Amino acid sequence: MVYNPINQLTFTLDFYQITLNDRIVLGSSLTGNEVTPSNQLVIDALNAQDVTKAQFFSNAVDTTTTGMDLVVNHYLDFDSGGELTVAVAASIILFAKLNVERFGMI
Repeated sequence: MVYNPINQLTFTLDFYQITLNDRIVLGSSLTGNEVTPSNQLVIDALNAQDVTKAQFFSNAVDTTTTGMDLVVNHYLDFDSGGELTVAVAASIILFAKLNVERFGMI
């Protein structure tokens, strides 16, 4: 959306919604203290290499971000032939949602 009340002044307003499925995040630390049936093979492999702690990246979350960007431009022409553009911009997040239900604790 663009609003141009006078020649030298412009307002633009853009709304957006960004949805990312399977976003890559860094998981929690994995040490030999948290042995469960689901991670026993990983713990055994780490212990065989004398590794005491590890972290893994995973595609564990879905995110949705909704917001808007506002930009105001003021254009100035000087009698001497010079020009100046003054710009002010703001990005405002209206809503952010994080879904980690599929994987439990990360």
